[in-house]
Amino acid sequence: MSSTNFRFRNATPRDLRENFARFDPDRPLYRPALWKELPRLFESLLETKRVRFGLLEDEPDGPALMFGGFTFVDEKLFSEAVDPRHFTLSDALFSLAAKKEMPFLSPKQIAAGNVAGSLIGFTFSGTPEMSLGPAARNDEDLLLCPAAHRLVDFFLRGYHMREIWHESAVPRVADFVRGFGFRAVRETPCADGGVRFLSQFTPEDARGNPGFAAANYIWTVEPKLDLSFAEQELMELALLGGSDADIAEMLAIGEDGLKKRWRSVYARVSAAEPSLIPVKAAPQMKRKLILEALRERLEEIRPYRRRAARATGLR
Repeated sequence: MSSTNFRFRNATPRDLRENFARFDPDRPLYRPALWKELPRLFESLLETKRVRFGLLEDEPDGPALMFGGFTFVDEKLFSEAVDPRHFTLSDALFSLAAKKEMPFLSPKQIAAGNVAGSLIGFTFSGTPEMSLGPAARNDEDLLLCPAAHRLVDFFLRGYHMREIWHESAVPRVADFVRGFGFRAVRETPCADGGVRFLSQFTPEDARGNPGFAAANYIWTVEPKLDLSFAEQELMELALLGGSDADIAEMLAIGEDGLKKRWRSVYARVSAAEPSLIPVKAAPQMKRKLILEALRERLEEIRPYRRRAARATGLR
């Protein structure tokens, strides 16, 4: 690590190809045949928006310091995969995906589950470098832990989850997750002498420990701004610090298309909350005020099916 100026962003397929070694400490979670398929499978799931990866780095285009993998799973397939007779939960879920029996929800399914508060979250990690040793080696290692915490918080907060699960083969990562409030469900010996750690957080855990960070992933509020999926995507990229040129490239739209989308956001926010941005404010000031508000209201950038909300009486 060359600095302590950590930042996180969405990982790309190229990031996965160049930094897949970050997942190597969790190799004991997967059977050898699946492990060989995992790089290609991760890329495919990322491109189809079934799984997301947050990347932590300390310099643009530098090596990844950590990946956070985040996904939501189908309730029926998950209940089968979590059976302790399977090799591991990770192996069972990704084996299903490899066989095209998709356990991971699509964006539209996530939006519907978000309304119902029925989402089952599953997280997995590309291990931070500092997690491999018995203790932090220097000040940068000490700072990497809170940076990883911010990454996880950004990608998970704002959803209406029913429960969250995490699996790792790295003891210090399991300790890190317990710091969020997760509790151990089972610990399984590995052939190499290590242990696989499966952890969970539920509404019962949140009620018993409301101060834990993971409680923010269970208790959240309904979004008010009614942003479209495309507008939510724009807002997330802006919150992650992307320039207009970078965002336009990632969204595959031109400069005029990007300006049009920003104008749509201004109109949507003004209609939903007129007091949030002054009518006569310049566009850059409107943008600044909206982003400042959204940093504390991440539920606004989470997929949410309004028609489903009306049908269930939530609106």
